[in-house]
Amino acid sequence: MRQTLIQLVCAVALLMVGAPVSHAKEATLPRPILVELYTSQGCISCPPADKLLGEMSENPDLLVLSFHVDYWNKNGWEDPFSSSENTERQKHYSEDTGLFASIYTPQVIVDGVHKAIGSREKELAALIKNAAGEMIAVPLTIRKEKNWVVRAGEAPESLKDAHAEVLVVGFDKVHRTNIEDGENKGSTIDNFHVVRWMQVIGEWDGKPHQYNVMDQGKPATEFYAVILQEMGQKRIFGVGFDPSYPPTYSDTSAR
Repeated sequence: MRQTLIQLVCAVALLMVGAPVSHAKEATLPRPILVELYTSQGCISCPPADKLLGEMSENPDLLVLSFHVDYWNKNGWEDPFSSSENTERQKHYSEDTGLFASIYTPQVIVDGVHKAIGSREKELAALIKNAAGEMIAVPLTIRKEKNWVVRAGEAPESLKDAHAEVLVVGFDKVHRTNIEDGENKGSTIDNFHVVRWMQVIGEWDGKPHQYNVMDQGKPATEFYAVILQEMGQKRIFGVGFDPSYPPTYSDTSAR
C-alpha cells in the first residue's frame, strides 16, 4: 500500500506532541484521532473518499469510522449500511454545533471540531495535524470481561469542569458491495470500518468511572470502540479500542 500523505502527517504530528518515532504499525500518539466519514453507496462522489478512508484504516494513530447516511437512498440504490441515526449525527454537527452550514457527502469530521470534503487528502492531512496539536487525551479502555466494560480515567486540569458522553461504537472491518442501481450502478465499492451501531452508555464528569455496555439486540460486529465526546457533540476527549483492534489486513483483495 502506498504511503499516504495522512501517514506522513501522523509521523510529523507525533513529533509535535513529543512522542518517540516508532514503527508504522504501532500507535505513537497519546490517543487515536477520531476521523468520521459521512458517506453513501448512492453518492457518485463518495468512492474516492471511501478508498482514502481504507488507506487510513491501518493507521493505529487514527480511529476512522464510516457513517453511512440514508438521504441518498431515494435515488435508486438503498445503501445496506445506512441509517437515520447516522444522518441525525451528521445533522447535529451542522444544526446544533454550527460546525458547518449544511450536510453533504463525502464529509469528514476530525476529532469533533474540524471538517473537510472527504476525498481531499491534503486538506484532511492538515486537519489531522491540527487535531494532534490540540489533543486532549483522557485514558479510556473497553474490555470484554463477563460483559463489555468501559473505564474512563480522570480529567486533566484543563478539563476539570468538562462534561462528556461515553459512546460505544460497533463496526466492521470491510464490506464489498456490487452496486446495482443509482449513481454508482455497475460499480463495486469497498467500505471500511463501517459503523453498524452507536449508543450512549453514560456521562462522564471528569472523575474515573466504570460503565457496562448493554449490547443486546444490536447487530453483531467485528470490533468495538469507545469515544469520550464533550456534551453537545463537540470536542473528543478520549478514544479506546477493544483488544483485538487494530485489525490485520492480510487479505488485500478488498484494496
